[in-house]
Order: sequence, then structure tokens, then C-alpha cells
Amino acid sequence: MKTKQGHEKVHLIGESAGGNLVTVVAALVCNPKALAEFAKRCQQLYGFQENVEEWQYPQISSVSSWYGILDTKAWKNARWLWFGLNWVYDAHRDFTPMPSIMKRGQEFKWQLHNSQLSIEQKHRRIERHTDPFMTLMCMLDRIIEYPPCFLAAGSSDPLGLEYSSTAAYEALQEKFPNRHENKKLMLEIKNAGHAYCGLPPMVLYFLHGPNWRQNGQATTFNTIDFIDANR
Repeated sequence: MKTKQGHEKVHLIGESAGGNLVTVVAALVCNPKALAEFAKRCQQLYGFQENVEEWQYPQISSVSSWYGILDTKAWKNARWLWFGLNWVYDAHRDFTPMPSIMKRGQEFKWQLHNSQLSIEQKHRRIERHTDPFMTLMCMLDRIIEYPPCFLAAGSSDPLGLEYSSTAAYEALQEKFPNRHENKKLMLEIKNAGHAYCGLPPMVLYFLHGPNWRQNGQATTFNTIDFIDANR
């Protein structure tokens, strides 16, 4: 964006998995040592040959996450749909679904093994485990600098991601004291579920009922105010 479009400053916003992406990208761009480690890891494990640590990046003025996936632990067992995230993010476990003969109302049984899963890729073995760059919280020890951050989530999120946002907020507040007082770090938990912003009105009404507009508008306006305060 800086090299081709000439943008010197940007604000990053993402929802759900996009919240995961923008918070990690902000951590990488603002911490060159972590970015260099990330680039080396991509080259070694996946054969990615771009020297991303040498790219020219715009300054990240702020990052906003709406119900983002910001850690790998806080949401576990928190809500009924947490296992959906587990399939993606609990990569250090070897899991095998075992939907034995099911009766109505019977819970699915999963066979979980606390072991590493090895896969063959391009004639070499890669040990799969929790990637140190998977989420913002995974990167916490590598973070020295971080832009102003706005975290929003819903208190009835079926994925339990309000716990993820809260955990990230508390960790950042501990790492960067006084940011909340200076409005450089903010947490907003609405009485809402998942994806209460950014979807077509009919879908939002179906998912969240008649209050979808109030929740969506409030978070949108608060995000705009946060961006405006951190230009």
C-alpha cells in the first residue's frame, strides 16, 4: 500500500477471523524483529521466498478488532460453538472425529491426542504445533511496540470470543500501562452475538433480532471515533 499506492498511514479493521489477521499484522509490522522471524519461518516451513521483512510498510495508526480470534485458550468451552474454532486453532493436537452410532441428543465424541501431527509436504516432514504467530496473544512476548487498539465483542457470542477480546485487552493493558486512560486501548462488550456488524440487514435481523441496528451502529460509530482520535 505504501509502495504502490503511496499511503503513509493506515488504520486496520477486521471482524472475526479478520480481527485475528489485522491484530497479528499490526504486531508484525510494528516489531521488525518479529517480522524477520516470521519471514524466516515462512521460508523454512513453506518455501515462501518473498523477503517480507524488507518490504516498505505504511505506519499503522490504529487497529480495530470486532469479535476477533485473539488467542487460543480463553474461548475454549465458553460457548456451545467453541469446538468449531478448535478444529482450526488447536493445531498442536492430533484430533480424529469419532461420531460413533449417534442417537438424537447424544453428544459427539472426539478422540483427542496430545501429540504432534506430522504431514508430508514437498518430500519433507513438518512438525505441526501451535504456531507462535497464530494469534495476537501467541505473539505477546515478541511485541515491543503496538498501535492504539480497539477491541469489540458480543456477550452472547456462540464462539465465546468476548473472552478472547477480554484476555487480549488485559494482556495489552498489563504490557502497556495507562493506555486505557489515554484512549489508546479500549474494550467494548455489547449485549450481542457474533457478526453483529458488517452483514446485510436481513441477515443481521435473523441472527440478532430487532436490536441488531443499535448494536451494529454503536460499535461502528465508536470505532470511527477511535480512529478519528488516533489519526
